[in-house]
Amino acid sequence: MDQRPDLVQLSASICKYVYDAFIEHLNSVFKHLLPTNTALTPELVKRASAVVKPRWAIRDRMGSLLGTRRTSRKPEILQDRERIRSPSFKPTLDKTADFIIANFKAIINDGRSSSTGDVFEDKAAVGFSWLPSFVEQYRMRLQTNKWPRDVAAKQAEAAASRTEVETIKAELTLKKAMHEAFGLSPPAPSA
Repeated sequence: MDQRPDLVQLSASICKYVYDAFIEHLNSVFKHLLPTNTALTPELVKRASAVVKPRWAIRDRMGSLLGTRRTSRKPEILQDRERIRSPSFKPTLDKTADFIIANFKAIINDGRSSSTGDVFEDKAAVGFSWLPSFVEQYRMRLQTNKWPRDVAAKQAEAAASRTEVETIKAELTLKKAMHEAFGLSPPAPSA
């Protein structure tokens, strides 16, 4: 980075325009053009990078002279889908399905995974084991709460509160509320 700030600046300026798959492919092509068992030098890399384009041009020209055409490749995801759906892949899919289903059946039957032998925790049993302590704690909490002794008094207090709220609602108009909110004197009653 310190020796070639121009390359760092170029890379930073075009970083959103490059496609990594092409860069990785080009690096792979360079690797195959570099001699093995030789110390890597900038001159070797320059030579390999200069040779790539002419070699591709020669290959394409020879292909057109010989009448061979390169077919465009399908995207990798489509190739994978076709491979997985092919008859040759069916045994692999069957073994995978059997493995997964066997694990589920083992867990349902005895709570063990057939592949690892691990015992899975029965969460319902754990919850039921904690239930007595929860019930006891809830009972203690209910005993410490104070229940209203006079239900009629509480109901009368609630009714009085509702009546007071209704009275305030009836008296309070929007204009009066605006005047009170902004500290103004209430408006004069309309005649």
